[in-house]
Amino acid sequence: PIAKIIVKRREIVKLLTTYIDVIPELATRWPDGRVRTHFNQYGAATGRLSSSEPLNFQNIPSHNREIRMLLMAKPGYRIRGGDFIRQEPRLTSRYSQDPAMIQAYKAGKDLYAEIASLSFDKPYEECLEFYPEGTEIDYEGQKVICGHKTHQNKAGKQRRTWAKAILLGIIYGRGAKSVGEQIGKSTEEAQEIIDKFFTAFPKVKLWINTTIDNARKLGYVEDIAGRRRRLPDIKLPKYDIKDLSVDSQSNFNPIIGCNDRIIKNPNIDKYRKLLDKVNNRKEYERIQAQALTEGIEIHDNTGFIAQAERQAVNSRVQGGAATLTKAALICIQNDQRLKEIDAKIINTVHDEILIEAPEQYSELAGKYLTEDMINSAKYYVPDVPMDVDYYNVHCWYFDEFVALVQSEFKDLEKSGHSDLESFELMCQNRTESTREQIYEIVHELMIHRPDNVVAVYE
Repeated sequence: PIAKIIVKRREIVKLLTTYIDVIPELATRWPDGRVRTHFNQYGAATGRLSSSEPLNFQNIPSHNREIRMLLMAKPGYRIRGGDFIRQEPRLTSRYSQDPAMIQAYKAGKDLYAEIASLSFDKPYEECLEFYPEGTEIDYEGQKVICGHKTHQNKAGKQRRTWAKAILLGIIYGRGAKSVGEQIGKSTEEAQEIIDKFFTAFPKVKLWINTTIDNARKLGYVEDIAGRRRRLPDIKLPKYDIKDLSVDSQSNFNPIIGCNDRIIKNPNIDKYRKLLDKVNNRKEYERIQAQALTEGIEIHDNTGFIAQAERQAVNSRVQGGAATLTKAALICIQNDQRLKEIDAKIINTVHDEILIEAPEQYSELAGKYLTEDMINSAKYYVPDVPMDVDYYNVHCWYFDEFVALVQSEFKDLEKSGHSDLESFELMCQNRTESTREQIYEIVHELMIHRPDNVVAVYE
């Protein structure tokens, strides 16, 4: 138990020392009390932006909503955010040109649910996170008709989550063992599901193999815009074999200005042939130890090669995603319509872009932002429909925070607490918010005793 406490303490200390205790001091450096950062164009090998000096805006933890809510609009303004929906799977469809994947997007289907349906031999509707609108289900002992995303399908959500892990695992180069651990299946079961995926989407497998083969030939890969990532390790020999009996310094001939002709150790060819037949790590280590006794040093490069092969595929997908985001940023920056309503970019994290706009123009700003993100992507991904999630908030992640607080309030009510008791408990538990803020979030849910609650918070 103490280990869990230590880990939790480390998490809290990191939040305090990186953000909570630091941001107020940083804000004093500028007259308007707002923190700036430097975005680095080449901060990541995949092409993604990174951020530094004085604060890393790219690494603000997503699991801690309260920290992200520190990013807020100035008075009289709103934050409009746009988030590319499943950027990487769409790019995989574009690269592979798999007809089943592309058709799923053109039909407006959820690709993860489609993958789950084909991988687990279940109807598509049974692999969605929510029951489709109009579906009749048993809910708490009664027959009900589902509305749009009103009733969650737990089994469907689980299958969809597994399908997402499988697809992203393939993109990131994870093996069956790693994917199995993530979805709670054995290596054999995970491999069977992966095989079903490749049967349903055969061109994805072909694209992965072609990408790796081309990287071996060229030593680099390219994203959708032609930006290269060099992968020299992919061209390494499987094993490096060095003759320790040859000392380059003692072999140097000053008269001819170079090394004398070296007599090749006859055992090198013998060990090359032995290494070609190696089937497992234990066998390799035995050969390596034996070679050392004969003055030959062997280094295994297979780990470096495997890592480069994984990066070959991942770099094209993540690099392409970075390109789409950068293209969108340029389009937004140059959009005269946004300039006319005083809307400005304030942050970006991977596939998400935030702009700040005056309250009276926030709806218009959101419309222009979404259009720019989708239209800028069409140049690079013309055959796969792109989509964007958008939001309109005063604080970043405030909409998700509201949903979280309302859910907690409902749970308290279900456990037998009155509205007033639930409100008081929320105020005790959510000390990062004022009583007024909590009341603003939950007042619509308090239908029984709103007057009492209003009196309490006032």
